[in-house]
Amino acid sequence: MLLQNKAPKKSSWKGTCDALIFSYYEKKLRTAAETNSGMKRLNIQLNSLHSTHPMFQNVTNPREVQKLKRQLKVLSGDFYTNSIIGERQGTSQKCLLCEYLCEDDIHVLGLNGCPALMAPKARIFNEMTEAAANFQPPLTISTDDNVFMQYVCDPTSYNLPPSSRVNLNKLGECDIMFKLTRDYVFTITQLRAKKIEEILGNKVQK
Repeated sequence: MLLQNKAPKKSSWKGTCDALIFSYYEKKLRTAAETNSGMKRLNIQLNSLHSTHPMFQNVTNPREVQKLKRQLKVLSGDFYTNSIIGERQGTSQKCLLCEYLCEDDIHVLGLNGCPALMAPKARIFNEMTEAAANFQPPLTISTDDNVFMQYVCDPTSYNLPPSSRVNLNKLGECDIMFKLTRDYVFTITQLRAKKIEEILGNKVQK
């Protein structure tokens, strides 16, 4: 009755409907993400469907896109380690490289994880700490594996302590650290894939 007596303009009505539909699905997606254990490192509280995640900034060539895809898989919980595969298929969750009982993403990418992957970790971690020390204000990168895993997924995340978190408003610092964390994730996961391929004698999906 109200609409019949005072019908809104077509453009106004369309805008209102679009906003309500957008709001509904954004809330629905937030709720789904919050209850998805695989997305625990993706802090969605400050993200909107209108915004682009800062990790997509300054990705300017196919090689960086390839690295970004790997970092996204880890951030979204889509990086398949033996712990995930074993749980789903009822097979062994052991690390093929060191026989550790449960090969999860922290075992693969953590600083204190798989000993077969340590050399490049130390090199790139040193580059990251040197870069962070030159930020304004200087930042420190935690060596605690749980915190560090969050850092290599997203160094701007509000899941991180302020002493480590890269300021979203400082685009130059964001570009530097996202490039380093992409390098870290890609280098370690590529090395893991190569070593597993050598062990199995078959090509694994990369």
